[in-house]
Amino acid sequence: MPLTLRLLNGSGYMRRYDVENILRHLYAMQCVEIVGMSNIGKSALMRLLAQPDVWVQELGEAA
Repeated sequence: MPLTLRLLNGSGYMRRYDVENILRHLYAMQCVEIVGMSNIGKSALMRLLAQPDVWVQELGEAA
């Protein structure tokens, strides 16, 4: 499984493993906590997760 996903609009994103695991928990209606040191990319990850294309790419019809 590649670490970079290509979305339908041609853009890509890293952190596939993180996104996949977070969305799996959210889809199962479980709580997720994102913590880490300063400047590690928490906000960027949250902005990524806010994109509907990411959900569709990872969850398909279930998104």
